[in-house]
Amino acid sequence: MKLAGITPGTSHQRRLSTTRKRVIVGLEIDHLLKNATLQILAILMTLCLPSIAHGQSAPYPQSTVITGWDVDFDSRIKVAVGSDNFPVTWGDDNKQYTSWGDGCGFISTDCKFGSLRFKWGVSSITGAVDDFVGQNLASGNVSPPGKSYGMVSVGGVLYQWFGPGSCNEFFDYTQLAMSTDHGTTWSIASWDFKRSDSIFNPGILNFGKDYAGARDNYVYHYFIADGGACTITIPGNIVLARVPRDDVMLKGAYEFFSGTASAPSWSTELTDAQPVFHDPAGVGWTISVSYNPVVKRYLLITDHGPANQLGTGRAGLFDAPEPWGPWTTVDYWDDWGGYNGEFFYYNFSNKWTSEYGLPEDFVIISTGCCDTANEWAMNIHKGRFILGTGTGTDTTPPNAPQNVRLSPGTQ
Repeated sequence: MKLAGITPGTSHQRRLSTTRKRVIVGLEIDHLLKNATLQILAILMTLCLPSIAHGQSAPYPQSTVITGWDVDFDSRIKVAVGSDNFPVTWGDDNKQYTSWGDGCGFISTDCKFGSLRFKWGVSSITGAVDDFVGQNLASGNVSPPGKSYGMVSVGGVLYQWFGPGSCNEFFDYTQLAMSTDHGTTWSIASWDFKRSDSIFNPGILNFGKDYAGARDNYVYHYFIADGGACTITIPGNIVLARVPRDDVMLKGAYEFFSGTASAPSWSTELTDAQPVFHDPAGVGWTISVSYNPVVKRYLLITDHGPANQLGTGRAGLFDAPEPWGPWTTVDYWDDWGGYNGEFFYYNFSNKWTSEYGLPEDFVIISTGCCDTANEWAMNIHKGRFILGTGTGTDTTPPNAPQNVRLSPGTQ
């Protein structure tokens, strides 16, 4: 089913928030207008829409680049039942790769409590969003000894961060692993970030196929700051690190963002790090960030509070012109899709997004549970961004900043 055939305002949008319904109605009016004067009036009406209306206030102003998004919840595809997490990246062989936990991945439709249930696994995904095959590549309870929420393919090598165990023990340390054979075997770094470092569970910025279209020679990693528990961290802060793409496994090559969105700077000292994202309502234990070349924006998704509400479908989508901001809000929701269940860890499939429907269409993956049975699963939804003024279809990534200053002692 192509989204080009979806008519705004039909039953496909019945679960959208009040604000998103207003935006869609504005688009319907715009499509009907033939007179240039009335088109200008329609744009002014859109700009005058009220701020995002949800149970809590979004931490950043509403985006004027992506004024909303239309998620087709009726397009839901549910696979890998019994597993959770599912960070996804686009490999050099045109396959996607994902990591999962507490299940069987793609080898069974119902194994939540079966004999083949593993703590950790990696799978490949081959094919288009409407016709794909998932294949398990590695699984076990030992190596890597934990779960992952951040994965990327760079130069034909897969990297993923992981933490040990589940929930609170997951935060005891954060360690990096790499695979040079497309996920079949993994080597673990000899170093880690410990609980005392107060940064946890990073997501990794994803670009196109095998990191194609990256803004520069660095790989960017987003850490939760001051967390350490299986809950919403309130207030919520996210710390950004970068590392040259050829040195991902070298701890001494990492730099931490220490400036501001308007005056970026970097330091090799973790103690110099400054948050690139802040939400008084908190951030969850998962972060995803990806670059969309159509809208030329970096897209960040994370959960928010209240405390002890992780996985209840409360999260936000934010966009920015650079990996470090400044951020604006696309949406800030309290109930993902109106499903009677739990959802967390949302990340865009850049491969499927690039292949599917119109340029502004997207495919998003999330972990969902319990709408029909007590089981987690990979959930796939299609949708479309609602674009504001000044947005083109140029696929050129933004230019790297000039004359970026480094903190003393980092050169």
